[in-house]
Amino acid sequence: MTNTFDVARTNIGWISDWVGECAYDYPTQYDYVIKGGWEKDYFEFNLYADGFVGVFDTDEFGIAFQEGQISGFDFYYQPTKFIVSNPALSKTFTIHEDCALIKLTNDFRGCMDTIDYFAEKLATLDGAVNMAIINSKLAYVFAAHNKQSANAVKMIFDKINAGESTIVYDAKITDGLGDTEPFTFLDRASLKNSYITTDLLNDAQTILNQFDAEIGIPTIPAEKRERMITDEANSRKADSTARVTLWDECLRNSIKEVNSMFGLNIKYKFRFLENDIPAENTDEKGDSNSWEFQLSQWQG
Repeated sequence: MTNTFDVARTNIGWISDWVGECAYDYPTQYDYVIKGGWEKDYFEFNLYADGFVGVFDTDEFGIAFQEGQISGFDFYYQPTKFIVSNPALSKTFTIHEDCALIKLTNDFRGCMDTIDYFAEKLATLDGAVNMAIINSKLAYVFAAHNKQSANAVKMIFDKINAGESTIVYDAKITDGLGDTEPFTFLDRASLKNSYITTDLLNDAQTILNQFDAEIGIPTIPAEKRERMITDEANSRKADSTARVTLWDECLRNSIKEVNSMFGLNIKYKFRFLENDIPAENTDEKGDSNSWEFQLSQWQG
């Protein structure tokens, strides 16, 4: 029998799996060009997980970046210190003096709260889907009058599952039962009506679509694939770009400071709007007045 601890351990495993799956989607919105020698995977993971990375110049490693902790505050309650605790380097830097932050979010929180929120829901649905699949297999429940009858039922279903088309059982299992049948069964006549696996999978897709929209990946709601009108599509597009618009502002301003302080040429662009630049959004000089154009061009 499955106990509560086993269920909890399984749910934690599912949540962990979904945290990993959702985390893979985050770096897909932006394409970065960073300094040669910097580890891009490490850069992107910490930028999204923590919401920022620190850039500094040292004698040992030159101009480098690291994850770290922020401390202190100024008149506007912004952090003043960046603390690096790496086995190869342990040092405290002063922000805006010998260190600058590349920020994804203004609140220095990153995106793990969003990932955890959706991962927990998807993990819960995983459990429901597995349960629904198991329940859908339980078409009949048998009651046997003796051990011999019970073994006969097990043998019959083993042969059915093995693919045998014709099954014969020994009539001796009815000996001594008189007119009583050797076994009876409970027929789940409404099995089809209780099949909810498809609905649960659609719910999972809806949650994934909500997650994609939350992090700026264009998506179409699963339940509206064939009936979306123009206004609905535009509204959905606005949903998917609201958060990344704020991210873009943070990235642009912070990368500009880093490039200026250390003479770098770090750049980024938003992938999903590259082919969505309306021609009417340019002025006579060919410059774009739309934020969509700004997001889809290299910034830095």
